[in-house]
Amino acid sequence: QRPTNLPNLEKAGHQAKDTSFPTPMEEPKKVLRCHYLGTAQVPKGGGVEVLNCAMEKVYAQVPPEKWVFVNVAIAPSTITISEYGTDTVLAECRVRFLSFMGIAMRNVRLCSFIMHNAQDQFVAHVFHCEPSCGALCKTIEAACKLRYQKCLDAHPPTPETAKKMAQ
Repeated sequence: QRPTNLPNLEKAGHQAKDTSFPTPMEEPKKVLRCHYLGTAQVPKGGGVEVLNCAMEKVYAQVPPEKWVFVNVAIAPSTITISEYGTDTVLAECRVRFLSFMGIAMRNVRLCSFIMHNAQDQFVAHVFHCEPSCGALCKTIEAACKLRYQKCLDAHPPTPETAKKMAQ
C-alpha cells in the first residue's frame, strides 16, 4: 500500500496533517488485437507516399504465417505492442515521437505509424486488422489528441500570448 501522507513534513514542524500525498494514477488505455507485420526504416517522418511504400514493402516481405497476433495497448503517452497471450513486449512507442500514421491506399486492412527514434531515424510499424484498420487508427488519433491537450493544459498561454491569439 502506498503512503497517503507526508510524514517528513511533520518532523520539520510544518502543519501537514491535512496534506495528502497524491498516488499516481494509471493512464486510461484501450487494447486492440491485430496482426503485427513488423517494421521498416523510412527516409523521413511523414508523407503518404513514404508510409504506403513502407507498408507495401513489409507486406510483400513478411508472409501471413509470420505475422504476430498482438495486443496493441494505446494510452495518451505510450503505444505498447505485445504478443497476444504472453507478456512479451515487441515494441513500446512514445506517442510524443509519433510523426505520421495512416491506412494503406490499396488495402484498408493495412495501417502504419512512423516513430522518430533515438538514433534520429524514422521507423514505420505495420499492422493488419480485420475488417479494417479504422478502429486502430482512430484510437491512436484520440491518444495523440489527448496528449496534445495535456501539453496545452500544462503550459497555459501567458497574457501576452493570449493577446496575440485574440488579434
